[in-house]
Amino acid sequence: MGLCLVRVEYLLIGTIEIDSPQMSRLLSIVLALVGLFIFFVAIFSFDKRPSAETIRHNRKIDLLFRETSRFVDTFKDTARRLPDTSDYAYWQSHHPINMPGIYELEYFTKDIPEDAIRKFGKPDRDSYLLIYPRDGEWVEYYASWKKQSSLAFDERSYYITGSRWTDGAAFLLVALLFWFLAWKVWPTLTRRAI
Repeated sequence: MGLCLVRVEYLLIGTIEIDSPQMSRLLSIVLALVGLFIFFVAIFSFDKRPSAETIRHNRKIDLLFRETSRFVDTFKDTARRLPDTSDYAYWQSHHPINMPGIYELEYFTKDIPEDAIRKFGKPDRDSYLLIYPRDGEWVEYYASWKKQSSLAFDERSYYITGSRWTDGAAFLLVALLFWFLAWKVWPTLTRRAI
């Protein structure tokens, strides 16, 4: 078996020349596997359950934000000051969270993270911030000076294009492109050395 030169021309990529059939096969397999991964992402994108579950979880976190902010606001009205960390810890110890998958909130009156300031603006003097850590990946905020949280309840906010159908179709097209490239790179007897 002689040395085969595969020359494949693409509109977007240009020309790829591979001198070895083994390298052509390897590249083709890698492209096909990447296409397979993107195909599974596409199938997952069509599924509504993950975003619905996230929204359901967000509603639980929002309930916790509202309950905790009600305590802080009531304490502030009664004591004419924000609760300090010991006041908050005492209240929290007497109000355990009875929601599966929901953990403790962090309470800040000073040293508010820059990310929260970028999202909600500069806090007032008697403001506080509640933080819910999401499995170490990111955090959700409740900013008292804006009376709003960073939680998203709109399904469209969980998709790149704002639609699970458009996301899924786009990922399917990209998967097909990778499979097409894998097919074009695979060395065959019909592709002769140039």
